[in-house]
Amino acid sequence: MRALDDKPIDGFYHYHQGMEWLYIHEGRGTVIVKEQLYEMKPGQLFMFTPYQLHKVFAQIDAEHPYCRTVIKFEPVAFLPYLQPFPHLLRFYEKLWEGHIEANCITSEFIQLLLPSLIESLQGSIEIMNTQEQMSFFAVRMLPLLDFLRMLTDSSQSIHVRSVVQERYSQQIMTWLEDHLQEEFQLDALADFLHLSKHHVSRMFRAETGSSIQEYLTARRIRQACLLLHTTKLSIEHVGLSVGIGSPSYFIQLFKSQLGCTPLQYRNKRS
Repeated sequence: MRALDDKPIDGFYHYHQGMEWLYIHEGRGTVIVKEQLYEMKPGQLFMFTPYQLHKVFAQIDAEHPYCRTVIKFEPVAFLPYLQPFPHLLRFYEKLWEGHIEANCITSEFIQLLLPSLIESLQGSIEIMNTQEQMSFFAVRMLPLLDFLRMLTDSSQSIHVRSVVQERYSQQIMTWLEDHLQEEFQLDALADFLHLSKHHVSRMFRAETGSSIQEYLTARRIRQACLLLHTTKLSIEHVGLSVGIGSPSYFIQLFKSQLGCTPLQYRNKRS
């Protein structure tokens, strides 16, 4: 659960079928989610919903280690513990389904609650089975959920205030989102930003730690997985829907990223 790195690590765009909560103990850098860049700071809690593409770009050296706790769980596993609390259950379902914007939050309450929760989970994980761990975790997460619900009910923003002022990379990700179904043209993107192609590519890598093509590939594969899981579109049409016109290239790219073909992925989840 808790991990510490004091040497540089390669971040990458990824997503999970379940929920992922990331708590920052120490670290600096940026976290990228939903075309937004957040400045990483101790005490932040990032809440990633299923299939939500994100990347942690930590700037690590001997004087600035990256220490975090990651908690992953299946959203449905949490539901039985919320049945006695209808207001929390409704809030959690909206949070899980992405109807409430809460990717990154911070407050003194969270900074007091989460370290003690994490310590108690770490101390108990060796003697509990999976169901017991989930029960232990759920009971202790109720105050946090209620706190987030009250912030929402009082119309207060639960976004952390450390969103990085809009950078070129955010404009680039927004443009890519709007043109996801089209073949990527760096010329068109550069014209939109009124910059040279070289400058666009260099700025994106400097701000995110990856190339435009790496991000676009991850975004397209993520969308393809969603379509394979939720629609009956043919493999060819799934590829077209994410901007890849060649079925053979789509299959090759998909397999290089996930280790299986689109059809194998669909069959596993059917």
